Amino acid sequence: MFRCLKCKKRTNLPICEECGFRFEENNMIFNLTYDPNMQINDETLEKYIGFDDIGELYKGKYWYEITNRDYAIGKELANIINNGILLDLACGDGSITLPIAKFGTKVIATDISKKMLSLLIKKAKYNSINLRNVSICRMNALNIQLMNDSVDFVVANGLLHLISNPNKVISEIYRVLKPGGKVIELNGGPGNKEYKEIDENKEYFSLLNEFRDRYWELLNIDHINKQKLSWEFNKSKEYEKIFGNKLVYDIDFTEERTISLEEDFIHRFARKGFSSQATVPEKNHMIIYNKVINEFLTKYGKDFMNIKQYRHEKSIRIEMYEKV
Repeated sequence: MFRCLKCKKRTNLPICEECGFRFEENNMIFNLTYDPNMQINDETLEKYIGFDDIGELYKGKYWYEITNRDYAIGKELANIINNGILLDLACGDGSITLPIAKFGTKVIATDISKKMLSLLIKKAKYNSINLRNVSICRMNALNIQLMNDSVDFVVANGLLHLISNPNKVISEIYRVLKPGGKVIELNGGPGNKEYKEIDENKEYFSLLNEFRDRYWELLNIDHINKQKLSWEFNKSKEYEKIFGNKLVYDIDFTEERTISLEEDFIHRFARKGFSSQATVPEKNHMIIYNKVINEFLTKYGKDFMNIKQYRHEKSIRIEMYEKV
């Protein structure tokens, strides 16, 4: 089902049966692209942001956790996928791949960032998850190295807003899906209001927004701007245009969690753990970050970092769009 980088014919890993090309493999990761981790400077090419410089900062302090929510989604998707094959585009540290793999489902886990794929492997080991049914591939979602009609399901969670031409990725997803295959839509990407609108979180998000806005206000003085590619892209609307039937599943899941500003946002923001910070020079970042921290300590006191976000969930919605 893979596409050879040399002869472009159908093949399996690690050696092309047609031309003998051997795919580069290092520590369980197969290399299926020669593209860089990030492309944002060349105006003649599609821009995209990889997470090599972010790594474990992506999930704050608790990057190694597989949450009860992750397992609930994984169990439901494993039942839906059954004996099929899932392509997890921009799989990151495996928040979708690993819970599904626990149930023995076949997954092709891909990401442009080798650092994130390495974290997936480390996270699997930490959580005692066997990767025997998982193919781990460094791959560019703008040019998926699979043949047409190859996989049964695709998930591209938290990916499309990181690419300047997300419609090209959707076209690639459509190409590699088998007829009757489905693309899976979960909550992800910027602007998720799931927890922001409840009263308990008003103080948390007020401080978060003030901190973030002040940081960018100061950086803008030096003409350094946040990196935003397709944050306003309506992926559900585009899926509906290209695909046929829309299916909706609601997972019965109830959970209440809390996490502090320091454990999540501050820990991640301090280390440039957000895609919007991808092009901020390290020296400028540290100067401005420390300045904003000191302003907040003066204004709010040292306990401002302990303000908590409350997460209340009663169900998880999964939407699927079918290739017809």
